[in-house]
Amino acid sequence: MKHIKFLLFAAICSAFTFTSCKKGDDTPATKPVITISDGATEGSYKVVVKSDSELTSVVIKTKAGSEEKTAVEAKTFSNPKEYTYEGTIEYPAKTYAAVVTVTASNKKELSNTQEKTITIPEPAVDPEAPVLYNFAVEFVKVSREAWNKNHAAGKIHQHTEEGGLIEDDVHYIPDEWSDPDDESKWTKFHVAGKTYNTCDMLEIGTRAFLMLEGFDAATKTSNGGWDGSETGWAYSKYPKLSPAATLTTEIPATHGYKWGQNPYNESGVTEVGDVVKANGGPIRMGDPKNGTVAGTPNVCRQDIMISYGMRHLIWPFDHDMVVSNMCGYNNATQRSQVNNEFFGNVCVKRYYMMLLGFFEYMLDNNLMDASSIPADQTFNCALFGNEKWD
Repeated sequence: MKHIKFLLFAAICSAFTFTSCKKGDDTPATKPVITISDGATEGSYKVVVKSDSELTSVVIKTKAGSEEKTAVEAKTFSNPKEYTYEGTIEYPAKTYAAVVTVTASNKKELSNTQEKTITIPEPAVDPEAPVLYNFAVEFVKVSREAWNKNHAAGKIHQHTEEGGLIEDDVHYIPDEWSDPDDESKWTKFHVAGKTYNTCDMLEIGTRAFLMLEGFDAATKTSNGGWDGSETGWAYSKYPKLSPAATLTTEIPATHGYKWGQNPYNESGVTEVGDVVKANGGPIRMGDPKNGTVAGTPNVCRQDIMISYGMRHLIWPFDHDMVVSNMCGYNNATQRSQVNNEFFGNVCVKRYYMMLLGFFEYMLDNNLMDASSIPADQTFNCALFGNEKWD
């Protein structure tokens, strides 16, 4: 009996000694904890994996529509107990939801899998539809990219009565006029299966702007807007469009407009603070002190744009489809109807920038029509730029 007790005592001591001396992972046996959240930008996500014992594997997969991708397949970790990853999902056309699946394992041979659906907002309209919304998106996006990309010294000449002012080292939007011998530089736009150049976008933008303002300009081709006289201009010569167009309205047709000889021409130079009495000097609106050298502010209003658009839209049909270089307003009350707040010339290239500023404003403010835009709202119309367009 004593022999048996001794053996039991020895066995217990041996077991205790073995257990107390054993080396290895003595952390609790728990599965990795996985957190999936929306990222900082649209369509992005963030994954955080934490584990009490060392991680051995993390696999992150995404599925958007029928497209499945493995974003991560990690087996080594700088921090063996915590792993973080941020990614962005590429959504196929007409797909606005994707599933992120994360599987993680640790040295305890325990694993966990979590899923989360990451969504992006559906567009206001079908991105392939031939409507003004898609025109506006492409017009702003491509023009902005071209402006930021193209930066040349002595490339553009802004003509004046003194013989020409060279704008050195400026950003601009290249096209058939600025780079006639290098088609690779021409800015192209693609909307609803059609390709347009800058002059096409000028025509569409003009017609669309007037339609959004409530004027029937979709098919205007005749000289019914201005009879050539100093007092012959009247808004009534463009029939009202009721209801006014929205960004879901179909894109109007183009007619092959071409740039004129000097589309940057704003002839004449005046000092800030002077009142321009004739067609001379760059755009000046409101108090000339809000401008820069020669009174050139970088903003315009809708009333100026309406008057300009109505006049220049029909000009090409009597001039071999060549766009007028500029519009001059030497009597604001009679011809621009902006209550003596604008004087001088606006070249057609600046009007392109006015349209760009208008449609950018609509998109930035998620507007589908122009009815809520204040009458005194201003839009960017900088003709050139020395800095990138934010």
